Formats: sequence, C-alpha cells, structure tokens
Amino acid sequence: MKKNKLIFCVALAGILSGFSGVQAQCPYVSLYPTGNLVADPECTSLASFNGWGSRTLISDANAYCGTSVGVTGNWGGSLDYPLTGKLSSNTTYRLKVMMYTNAIGGITLNGCGINGVTTDYVTNVNTGSTWKAVDFTFTTGTLGAAQNAFFNTGNGSATDVRIDNLEIYAYTAPVISTSTSFIGFEGSTSASFTVTGTNQTSAVTLTAPAGITLSTYSIPANPTATSVTVTYDGTTTLADTIRLTSGTATAKIAVKSFSSACFTKLAPAGTNMIPDSYLNSINGFGGWGHKGVVTGAEAYCGMSSVKFTATTNGWPDGAALDVSNITWAANQTYRFRAMVNATDGSVAFLAKNTNPDFLYVVPQTTGWVQIDQTFATGANPSSGFFTFNNVDGTGTNGKIAYIDNYELWPVSPATGVQTANDISKTNVYAKESSVVADFELAIPSTVEIAVFNAQGMLLNKSICNFNAGKNSKVVDAHLASGLYMVKLTHNGKTITTKVMK
Repeated sequence: MKKNKLIFCVALAGILSGFSGVQAQCPYVSLYPTGNLVADPECTSLASFNGWGSRTLISDANAYCGTSVGVTGNWGGSLDYPLTGKLSSNTTYRLKVMMYTNAIGGITLNGCGINGVTTDYVTNVNTGSTWKAVDFTFTTGTLGAAQNAFFNTGNGSATDVRIDNLEIYAYTAPVISTSTSFIGFEGSTSASFTVTGTNQTSAVTLTAPAGITLSTYSIPANPTATSVTVTYDGTTTLADTIRLTSGTATAKIAVKSFSSACFTKLAPAGTNMIPDSYLNSINGFGGWGHKGVVTGAEAYCGMSSVKFTATTNGWPDGAALDVSNITWAANQTYRFRAMVNATDGSVAFLAKNTNPDFLYVVPQTTGWVQIDQTFATGANPSSGFFTFNNVDGTGTNGKIAYIDNYELWPVSPATGVQTANDISKTNVYAKESSVVADFELAIPSTVEIAVFNAQGMLLNKSICNFNAGKNSKVVDAHLASGLYMVKLTHNGKTITTKVMK
C-alpha cells in the first residue's frame, strides 16, 4: 500500500470522539447481536486480512485479549481488511476496534467516497502504548472499484500497531423516546412515565432537578416501555427538566409545579369521589364527546382545566364528563362543588339512579363561577353515575364550557363535609371599573364581598345585609385590565371567584 499523503480530517462523524480508555472484554462481547461486516472480529487469524510487511498474529501478553494481530517497524506493514461487496453507497457505518499504537498510527478507509471524494479517508490514532477503543461513524458516498480498511504504521511515527475486536456495522443512530414530554404537579406528588429505546449500546442514564426523586436513575440499553416513578417533594418550586441520555441519544421531560392556593378541598382527609379534582387529566373519567384538558390562560387557575368543545347538544357530538359506576348509599346526602365557566349557554350536572335522579342546570355565566350544591338519595338508589354535560336538562344549549376544582363528597361526620352554603347561584363579573356579584340566599343574611388584585392586595370590601332570594351588589374597585379574585363570605364560609377585566 502506498503511503497516504492526505491531511488528517479533524471532524469525524463520531459516536465517541476519538478513543477512550480500555475496559477489558474477555470473552469478546459484540456491540450488536448481528450485522458485523467483519467475519473474524476477534482477530484469530491473519488469513482474514490482506496487506503486506511485518504482519504478525499475537497470542502472548502483548495481545489485547486472547489473540490480536499487528504490524511492526516504521512503514513495517499494513493490515488490510477487505470491504468490497459489503458496503453500500450513501450509507452510514460504525467502526469500533481495540487498538494499540506506540506513537501516531492510522486507520485508512479506501474507496468509500467519504465526504464526497474518491481519495482515501484517513484518521490518525495515538493510544500512548496502551490498548484503547477507537469508535466512530463514517458515511459512504459513491463507492470506488474496491473498498478496504487499512491499519498501519505509515501515517505517522508509530512502529508498533496492533488491533483486536474489529467491528463494522451499518449504523442507525440511537433513539430514546418517553411516553410524555411534560409532567405537572398540582396538588399531587407522584407521577410516572415510560422509556423506550432503540439502537443503543449503553444504558439510559436519568438525571432529575432538585425536588424530584426517580425510582431509577439507570435503565439497561434498548428498554421496552420501562416505567419510571417520579416523586415530588411538594415544596420545591419546579420549572426544569428530567434528562435522559444514552450515547448520543437524548430526551427531556419538562417538570413544573403549580400553586394550588386557589383550591382548598372540602375535606382535608378522605377520598374525593371525583378521580382528579384538579382536572389535570381525564384518564380516570368516563363519558363521551368533545372534551379535553386545557392549560394556560384557559384554565381557571393552577395547571389545567377540562374544556367542552361540543358542536351539538346531543350524542355523539355533545360532551359528557362522567364519574362512572358509583354505588349510591340509601338516604345519603352528597355535596358537589366545582368552578364552572359556561361561556355560550347552559350546562348541567346529573346524579343518575339516586332515586330520584338529581339534576342541576348551570345557566350561561360571565366568567368562572363556583357551583356548590347538596342533594340526597332516596331509600332505594341503584348503581349509577355523576356527570357534567351539555345534554341533560330541558333546553340545555351550551357547547363551550369549562370545569375545574371538582369535588363530590358524602356529607357525614366521617368526612367532615357539611351541607352546601346557603348562598347559591353565584355569578361574579367585572363591569366597567367595578365588580358585580349576583347571588341567591335561602334566608336574609350578611354577606361580605372582598376584591383582591392578582398580587393578593385588598382593593375594596363591602359588608351588607341582604334579603332572601336574588341579590346583586356592585363593588367599586377601580379595576384596570387584569386578573382579580373576588371572595364572598357567608356564615363563615368563603366562595372565591376569578374575574378578568
């Protein structure tokens, strides 16, 4: 082989840049189960190689593991592995070899058309008189008449070049995929995701920000939907990512914490009958039709809300968010509470098979309102469901509606849940620079109405006596454009409503 005079190309399209410290592999373990273009990767015979000069089979302590092959002397020889008929044009390959050089030696790829040229492609190697792994990728172009991989002393000053564990594969880049790209925490401290990988030769390493603990930080290469549990400490402010790496493959999952200050459950302990009161997911709900989770400005507060995007007021193009398979207790009082925004017409809540059924229709609202109602079962209820929808009730006509902070509880000493406030049908909205609060009272009562800005500063407060039935109160708060919170306090309990001006 003639001495190659090409300038060394610095930029290898490598998996691993250059070479790394050796980790002994006895016996030999291949990178991939199949596909090695080298028939004798463990270099057990010189017959696998063409070439010239002082070539030798090494089987003593100078070998890497078992047997190796090498050349000695300045321009002492070359180990040429033939690749003719094994490579395809315009294809990426990965070459990995254990290599020993006592100075600068070289690897030459001949006839491969790399970088769009027909001349040889050369990379210089100096392992410092120790065995090291050389691992890189290359992409062929238009192939020449013949292709070879040359390992020799002639590219530099080396007088001793040895190789072992030679592997060349058609290469596809490793991939990491996760079941989600985002995890939010609002009122919860646990979540999970799955990890899948392909074409990996190293384990998947996971790292997490402060405040997050993972059930594992390392997954074997090429996982198939391996589950990882994410635990949040509940106090750290999160706006970061969980990172996953395997070789050159990477993936990220954004993690964010959301304040739940705008929602306090009716019962501090016990089990809310609603699968997810924060409505961050609809996976635990039944129902049908056009509905989904929304975030950002469309949500009431915190991370998300559920939105109806119905096109009719009937099946299948209406919308229903159901809590299915409820075994109603006989002669039991239940209380449900939710924030609802019925933007273009009425929607309804229905308790089915409560003996009799219970129906509550929410009229069109101006912004978010709190619905807080109590109902009781009869002596002979049967298994049924509880639903928020746009189809039940005479004349129900809303199609776009939102719901958040959703609760359904049995009223009992065990849960600590009382019957609903006797202030009902609240509708709070901005009008010019003031806040208007419409509500109904069961009996004449005192109601406090307080208006706060988004920073929690009290802007104005009104305490008045109101008659039973429908009432309306205007509170001047000099509102500018923005978000406000309005609190109606009655009989020691508070209803909080978000208002946009």
